[in-house]
Amino acid sequence: MTKRAALVFLLSFAAAVPCAQAQQTPPPQHGNAATMTEMQAADRGTALDAQARSHYRVGLTLYQEGRFRDSAAEFQQAYDLSHRSQLLYNVYLAYRDAGDVEHSTTALRQYLAESPDDHTDQRQALVARLASMDETVRQQQAQQAALAEQQRTLETQRQAVAAHEEELRRAEAARQAHEAELRAQAARTHTSYGLSVPGIVVGGVGLAAVVTGIIVGSIGLSTASDLDKMCPSHLCPASAAGTRDSARLLTGLGDALWISGAGIAAVGLLLFLLNVGSPSETVTASGTPVTASCGLGGCTAGIRF
Repeated sequence: MTKRAALVFLLSFAAAVPCAQAQQTPPPQHGNAATMTEMQAADRGTALDAQARSHYRVGLTLYQEGRFRDSAAEFQQAYDLSHRSQLLYNVYLAYRDAGDVEHSTTALRQYLAESPDDHTDQRQALVARLASMDETVRQQQAQQAALAEQQRTLETQRQAVAAHEEELRRAEAARQAHEAELRAQAARTHTSYGLSVPGIVVGGVGLAAVVTGIIVGSIGLSTASDLDKMCPSHLCPASAAGTRDSARLLTGLGDALWISGAGIAAVGLLLFLLNVGSPSETVTASGTPVTASCGLGGCTAGIRF
């Protein structure tokens, strides 16, 4: 409905109120309680029509200003007061222009239900339009349900990643505690291990980062694949932007983790290999230091007095 058509409805609606006011209720006869009740009902109806007309005018002004959702609310209040079915048509138009297909469909369906005697060509077109809008609403609801399911799946995957990371942190804490115990035992026996312990520590951290990166990257790729299936030709609703960004973030984070983890593991291996030839010394119970070392030519041992 164009703004000019909406103005026609306004004029029709505004004209109806003076007519109602012009139909004066005959003066009551003395002792006739029913006539007094009719007069009170007529006065109340006139007041409601005046309020409805006020809401209608506000709704028309808002519609002309492009504030369609606010306009629909005013038209709805006018209908609630006057119960004129033409107002429901304006509610439908305002919601339609606001892009709210669901509410506009509801208003149009109610308008057609309350205007059963209208057999014009326009009614047939509106019936066809309502069927098309119902299909659009069903498609939108299906897309929203699929997106909600996708978001629930992503949240489950995020929780799984968090649980796995927590498990890795606990394993790392246990490993560090074990290594601390080994160092304490080494200190009690005055044993020096050279660079072997740092190599093992660094290599373990690198391997843990590689495993975590592979898991996170796999989750990101799975999410991106599901999003591609849901959005053919890369056309996704705006509400799916968060899911797409999360998939990219997980994929990038996974790549960064496994690449950096591989580098750290390589450094750990190098430290471990450099341990070859590093001497170790153990003080025996008698206090005599015993030294031993291994190199490419073999291993040697000695006792210092």
